[in-house]
Amino acid sequence: MSTNKDNFNLWFREIIESLYENENAGFSILMLTFPLLERYLHSKSNTPPKSSFYGELVKFFTVLPNNKVAKQFWQVYRNGILHQATLSQRNRDGVRMQDGWLSGSKKDVEIDSSGVFWVNPIEFAKHVIDVINKDFSTHFEAGSFADHPLAIAQKAPDGSNATSGYGLWIPPFGSHGKTIP
Repeated sequence: MSTNKDNFNLWFREIIESLYENENAGFSILMLTFPLLERYLHSKSNTPPKSSFYGELVKFFTVLPNNKVAKQFWQVYRNGILHQATLSQRNRDGVRMQDGWLSGSKKDVEIDSSGVFWVNPIEFAKHVIDVINKDFSTHFEAGSFADHPLAIAQKAPDGSNATSGYGLWIPPFGSHGKTIP
């Protein structure tokens, strides 16, 4: 079977890279890339999900000057895109966030003189994927937490391909409680 890195490349890197030619794929590229970055940052900072990793985000994108700005950036892009399929204008407390834009003419992440965030989805994804590939076994694969192991691919008993985040094949509905050894 494939290794975790093979699966990462097949399921994520190659899919994301295939979107680069589509000038309208910015949100889709970021939707795929932010969870990869989030997993990496949690592992790198040795914090479980729902803990702060903003210090690592500041190191990852050095244009973010501190944890406060990193948290705002995360709210605008990651939380907005993954929860609402758009950029977030306010946090959960209703506090207005900095404006954010996507642009193919910017660096991976920029902040202009008025504090507005800019992300180039392709350059952002390239940077994230490059760093993960270079540090895959240390801070992506091995950094998985017990509740979030990397998905694996294997053959199901019927010969079809199956993927599981738990390392086990889960029978589909209609198997009437039969378990597969």
